Amino acid sequence: MNIRTFFGALLISALVLPTFAFAYVSTEDLSLSEGVDISFDLPLYYETSGAVYNPDNERLYVVSDPTNSGYSYVSHMELDGSDVVSWEFHDDLEGVTYDEDEEILYVLVENPDGIFSLDPETGELLDSWDLTPWIKTAGNSGAEAITFLNGLFYVGVQETGNILVVKLQAAGKVEYVDLLDPRHPTGEDLYTDLAGLQAYCGVLVALYDSSNRIAELNPADGELIRKYAAPGNAQEGIALIPNGDKTTMFISQDSGELIRYEGYPLNCEVEEEEEVVEEGPDYSVIDSFEKLRSPNVVRVHYESGDIQDIENPRARTWVKKSKDATRLVIVNFTTRTLVVYEEGEPIFTFEF
Repeated sequence: MNIRTFFGALLISALVLPTFAFAYVSTEDLSLSEGVDISFDLPLYYETSGAVYNPDNERLYVVSDPTNSGYSYVSHMELDGSDVVSWEFHDDLEGVTYDEDEEILYVLVENPDGIFSLDPETGELLDSWDLTPWIKTAGNSGAEAITFLNGLFYVGVQETGNILVVKLQAAGKVEYVDLLDPRHPTGEDLYTDLAGLQAYCGVLVALYDSSNRIAELNPADGELIRKYAAPGNAQEGIALIPNGDKTTMFISQDSGELIRYEGYPLNCEVEEEEEVVEEGPDYSVIDSFEKLRSPNVVRVHYESGDIQDIENPRARTWVKKSKDATRLVIVNFTTRTLVVYEEGEPIFTFEF
C-alpha cells in the first residue's frame, strides 16, 4: 500500500467511525435557608441516623445509633423538635420509613442487617425481616438507608452504594425484586457512601456522606436525574416534607444534630381536584303547564327545559301563571287550598 492509499483509507475510517457522546450531570448548589438544629430535646448522646415524616400524625420520626448509655432509640417529635417521645432498643438503627396505607413504621437495622416494624403510636413491635441473604458486607458498612415507594422497600448499602429493592411479606418473608447500581452518566460510580434515602415526588433522593452529595435517582433503574451539594457534614439521613410551594428538608448528622432547612427545590404538591358541583334544575321561568289525571299532577314545563310534577289530588283545579312567568298559582277546590309556587317551591298557602 502506497502512502496515498494509506492516508485515503485512514480518512475514510475517520469519517465512518461512530461518535460517542456522554451526558454529564453537573452538581448544582442548593439555595436553602440557614439550617436550624432541632435535636435539643432528644435523649443524651443521641446520634441521629435516619428520619422520616409521618403525614398521618404530622410528626417527624428519627432513629439513632447505639449511644453511650447502651441504648438506641426510635423517637418522634413535632417539626420544631419539641414534644419528643422515645422508645429504647439495643440494635444499631440506621434508617426509618413509613407506609401511609398500612400506617406502619419500618426501622432498618445494621449488623446483622434487617428490618422490623412498629406501631407508630405505641412503639409495639409487629414483625421483622432478615436481609443478610442479600447484603453481605463486613462490619458496619451494610444496610444504611431505607425508604418505601409503591409497595417496595429500597435499602441503601453503604459500602457499595447499591440499592436493594425488596417486598416484605407476612411471617418475616422477603421477596427479592432488584438491585439498583446507580451510575454517573459518564460510567463512573456515582458514590458509594450511601447514608440516606427518601422517596419523594416519585423519585429516590439519595444522600451520600463522604462526598457531601444529594442525588435524585429514577426508582426503576437507579439512573441519575440531578445532583446537589449537600449541606452539613457526616450526614446520616434525610427527610423531605411538602411545605406550600417549597419543601422542608431534615438532615440527621452523625454528631447528633438534626438540622432543618427550607427550600429544597423538588416540589410535588398535589393539586386538589376541583369539586364538581352538580347544578339542580332551573325552575325560574315557566314556559307552560298541563293538568294530568294519571298521575294526578300539574306538570310544569320551564324555559330551561326542566320539567316538574306538582302533586294535585284529583279534583277541580284552577291553574294560572304570573305575567312575568316566575310564579304559578294552583287553586284546588277539593282540598280548598290556594298555593303559590316560585322556582318550584311553595312560597304561600291559603286555606279557604
